[in-house]
Amino acid sequence: MPADGCVHTSPAPRPRRAPHRRRPPPSPAGTDPLQRRRAAGGVIPALGGIPRLRQRPVADSTKRSPIVALHTRTELFDDFDATTEGVTSHEFALDGVAFEIDLSATNLDRLRDALRPFMTAGRRLPASRNRRTAAPAATGDRSAAKAIRRWWLGQSDRDDLPAFARNGRIPAAVEQAYRAAQQPHHPDR
Repeated sequence: MPADGCVHTSPAPRPRRAPHRRRPPPSPAGTDPLQRRRAAGGVIPALGGIPRLRQRPVADSTKRSPIVALHTRTELFDDFDATTEGVTSHEFALDGVAFEIDLSATNLDRLRDALRPFMTAGRRLPASRNRRTAAPAATGDRSAAKAIRRWWLGQSDRDDLPAFARNGRIPAAVEQAYRAAQQPHHPDR
């Protein structure tokens, strides 16, 4: 053991590489018997007499495929008993929640029979209240809304305008006051 108390080891020797052998240049198919057999698709002796399989040509991917018609068929299943004959979709609502159910004629009659006492005791709403519609489209673009909100924030001392809100719909009174303030004043006309 050395005087410093450490065990010194030398790195492991690298394994020697075998000298690199170059393959001879390929000979023309007419002179080399192995090349001739490969070209003919025959038996290759180096593979132990196993016949060489011929490769099929790959289809040209640049060619267009023939047009194929696609027919999609939607089949409804009865949500109650999974039958498929005569099934139609139906909507109903309860407690403000709308439901859609796919039922055959038999199960639709069962649903109507179960709800009939409640339907006769209740009041029917106008058709316009039954359907939910999307919110009306906003008037103007976002930059106009930003300009109106900036103006509205600066008008916080006015009593005729509602309190400023950063989000939500801009009240019609604020829009009208903004448009009136943007029109040029001509006192002598």
